[in-house]
Amino acid sequence: MQTPAPRSKTSDAHMLPAAVIESWLKEFEAERRASHGWPVIWTPRRDASNLALLLVDEDTPTFSGFDALRLGPKLVKKQMGGDGARSYRGILYAINFCHELRKQGVTCTQRELYYNYKGPGESPWRTQAECNESIADAAAIFEVPRFALGLTTAA
Repeated sequence: MQTPAPRSKTSDAHMLPAAVIESWLKEFEAERRASHGWPVIWTPRRDASNLALLLVDEDTPTFSGFDALRLGPKLVKKQMGGDGARSYRGILYAINFCHELRKQGVTCTQRELYYNYKGPGESPWRTQAECNESIADAAAIFEVPRFALGLTTAA
């Protein structure tokens, strides 16, 4: 993986700690070794059928501090194989890239992530839209907004 091109330093107040992503990656790798294959990645379903209203009180804070919509309990199974292999790889690339961003304390745009993997090697994404889907899945896995992973929509 290439090192992310930093856009700006970030304040850690609303950012997902690199240690959280690192812990997920370690658990994923341990499961991969134990199963001698690629483990299933469960992502929250990202559509209107899986939205829930989250009302703020002392027990349920939100990222913004205001009432918010959040993803509900419905999950989608992502596997390395068949039609889902590209999506699966894209999620792993996005999570690894975001881990590097968070370790460095910088941000970059979704477009920069997409072009970081374009070139002579095989890219996990054919289009920017596929890359954006992987980013949205990664954010859903960690239950944070995209910017908390260090990714923005524009420079």
